[in-house]
Amino acid sequence: MNSSKLVHFWRLSFIIIAWIFTICITTQVLMAGLALFTNPMYWNSHTVFARFFFFLPILMAILAYLAQVPKITIWRCFGLFGMVIGLFFTAAISSRFGILAALHPVITIFLFYNCMKVIQTFKYQFR
Repeated sequence: MNSSKLVHFWRLSFIIIAWIFTICITTQVLMAGLALFTNPMYWNSHTVFARFFFFLPILMAILAYLAQVPKITIWRCFGLFGMVIGLFFTAAISSRFGILAALHPVITIFLFYNCMKVIQTFKYQFR
């Protein structure tokens, strides 16, 4: 496989993982809503599901590097991972510090926004 095709493969892989991560974030919000408004049993799903995709921003950063995208996109992926760490932190301390727990949904909003920003930026870079 020549270099051009390999870079194209990494770019395609990157955008697919970015969309999967965005869908996972949306699913998390849905499960939180279900837990709040229908059945608290969904909290367990919300908690467990997060453990299956928290690493995706790191994978995105690696794929972005291999895809030879601008460094800003790579750093944004690390920023997404930082927000995921913030989510885990605010969830872990929610019982002790209510004001910090209130940041959990706010971080989620920024996480979703930045996921879409990464996808949008990537789309416009490689038209």
